[in-house]
Amino acid sequence: MFTQEKQEKYIKIKLPGELSLEKTFDCGQAFRFEKVESERHGHEFSGVAYGRSVSFAEENGELYIYGADANDYENIWCRYLGLDTDYKSDKSFPDVSV
Repeated sequence: MFTQEKQEKYIKIKLPGELSLEKTFDCGQAFRFEKVESERHGHEFSGVAYGRSVSFAEENGELYIYGADANDYENIWCRYLGLDTDYKSDKSFPDVSV
């Protein structure tokens, strides 16, 4: 007899550009995500969007998305996080660098 632990699916990608999960999920626009303590990363932002339960974390220049795979990233989370937009090149966005 053997036991097999279910591995939670996740994707890890290089943290794109200026993304800050803290600023993104704590800005008042993402109402369904909460900052939660995590053994994996210290803290994560967990919530539900598009009918999916997901957690986001950043660590050492990497973005972790738990509860997602590469297909979910391409079809949902890339656009949800605005990672498909080059904000620095788009002149319709003001320069807010400090």
